[in-house]
Amino acid sequence: IIPGCEDPNQNFIESLMNKTKISHAGSTAYPYYLVPQNTIDTFLLTIPRIIYFYTGPFIFDLKKLSHIYLYLDSLFYTFFILVIIINIKYILKNKYFFILCIFLIYFSLIFSFGTSNFGSSYRHRSKFIIFFIILTSPFVSQYIDYYKKKMRYYLEK
Repeated sequence: IIPGCEDPNQNFIESLMNKTKISHAGSTAYPYYLVPQNTIDTFLLTIPRIIYFYTGPFIFDLKKLSHIYLYLDSLFYTFFILVIIINIKYILKNKYFFILCIFLIYFSLIFSFGTSNFGSSYRHRSKFIIFFIILTSPFVSQYIDYYKKKMRYYLEK
């Protein structure tokens, strides 16, 4: 049972849709196209909601000056996700990283449907920063070294 949706006549997907509709309010609410209307929508919107959970708000979603902080925070998660995607085959070869990815995906799925505005997603995604740091730390140093070499090259010219 999902908190706020304690109707015993609803299955898990219906409860999830109901929770998403109830919590969709406020100036930082997700766009309406991310609110599922039926069971099929719930499955189709899973990946977009997870992406929006970590990378939202986008620049066009900013309505107040105070939202810029949330946007800057989302840029860090966008960077982490890109590093993971680029290095996914190395991450999946490591059994510990693989297990960590499974946990990250599972909890991301739950929290992405439990939040419907980027103010709440900011609070909830901060729980996962340690997952991202652990998964990306072996690769970030490579990118830093690459850009240091590139900057030295351009400075020597």
